[in-house]
Amino acid sequence: MSANTASSLPRPSTRTLLIICGILLAITTAGYLAAARAATGAGGVPLDDAWIHQTLARNLAWFGQMVIVPGEPSAAATSPLWSTLLAVPYWLGLPPLLWALALGVACLVGAALATHRLALWLFGDTRLAWAAALLTLAEWRLVWASLSGMETLLFGMLSLTALGLALRPARPSALLLGLVSGLTAATRPEGLALAALVGVWLMVIRRAGPILTGGYLLGAALPLLPIAALNLAQYGSPLPATFFAKNAAYAPGVDLARVANFAGAAGAVLVRGPELLLLPGLVVAISTAVRRISGPALLPLLWAGGLLVAYALWLPALYHHGRYLFPLLPLALIYGLRGSRLLATRLALQRVVWAGAALLVLYTGFGLVRGAEAFAGNVAFINSQQVWAAAWVNANLSEAEPVAAHDIGALSYFGSRPLIDMAGLATPASLAGPRDVQGVVTLLQARRVRVALMIPDWYPPLYQGLIGPWGGAVAAVAPPFPRTTAAQRMHALTAQ
Repeated sequence: MSANTASSLPRPSTRTLLIICGILLAITTAGYLAAARAATGAGGVPLDDAWIHQTLARNLAWFGQMVIVPGEPSAAATSPLWSTLLAVPYWLGLPPLLWALALGVACLVGAALATHRLALWLFGDTRLAWAAALLTLAEWRLVWASLSGMETLLFGMLSLTALGLALRPARPSALLLGLVSGLTAATRPEGLALAALVGVWLMVIRRAGPILTGGYLLGAALPLLPIAALNLAQYGSPLPATFFAKNAAYAPGVDLARVANFAGAAGAVLVRGPELLLLPGLVVAISTAVRRISGPALLPLLWAGGLLVAYALWLPALYHHGRYLFPLLPLALIYGLRGSRLLATRLALQRVVWAGAALLVLYTGFGLVRGAEAFAGNVAFINSQQVWAAAWVNANLSEAEPVAAHDIGALSYFGSRPLIDMAGLATPASLAGPRDVQGVVTLLQARRVRVALMIPDWYPPLYQGLIGPWGGAVAAVAPPFPRTTAAQRMHALTAQ
């Protein structure tokens, strides 16, 4: 094969590529859902937090309050935009979980489209743009996220869209760009950093004047001001309580060793899928962009680097396959493909390009199979622990009996009793989090809580603290998922 053979091959039509995307999406999502149903007999979601979003959405639709327990302000909505979108089926009488899954898949499609547009505006390469879009649809963690019931892909889609609008060759619509940036921040608090970064880029690099800058600020303020006002009224801060509670639980203070460990683990997460085969190209593309200080390819890298630093300092936790970093995966794919193309040209490796592409397809397909297995296992774990525990509580305790837990999603959605969140996400009075054992014990005693639900090895010091001065009899209330150990079973601690 000659050096120009690859570039001279006919390009698939847009219609053909769209058909391929549709078939790929149908196969992957159906496969994941089928695997979960085979493992559980009922399906479900892979995270307890998804049930929190459903509870917030239901209470918003039914009571006009985005809270966990109606009448109890909590400011627990980390993603008010996502919770609002999830409220639609409760207003219209549609199946809520099916709506959440469809919405997540739609966000995956939107993220793929935004990836295509961003890649095209960055590098002007149609083949690269379509390859990045296809890999986004086939990245097993993004498929997992699309079916998780969480806001992850809404955040990813909006952040990619904001970056694309900021970098489009024509002068951007400042109002639209501001609105998308504001909606990104309304999806997750980290979006505030993107909104600030895009605003600075607009003024410094794109030399926006006062009118454009004002339009951008107005657009960003439209979705953010109502949310800030709601949080202020409920919690006394424009940011949600969860923003501070998770830091208290996972990263109190700055620990350089923890930051270093997070950096290494985060790097591994970002290249765990098809990005692994693109790693040499990713390095080349990043180094090329960094050398061009004001080039457009630098903006997405600034966003990715800033987000990694923010998580390293504020929330250095990579549970659930590293889901907080999932919105950066399309960027890793874009830059990895770009750098691989540059490497092939520099080293005259065009003869092996198709072999490399075939290997990438096979590796991505293998990842999808493993991803379906992981998704099914995660759903089965949540069903056999948190959902099962909620059923046990409903069957054994009166509705007026308060219950404490470190995961309250399923408990809140499948019941209506008073809840104490020992992780501090929905109970501001315990914002010190599970690390403050004495504070949690004191709070439970003050609230006259008789039963606390815990998975022992998630917060061992708190578990020991509760079975000591506060806890009495210990009962297993959930059958263990086959892969869990005895210490990973949900237990009920009963006050003496």
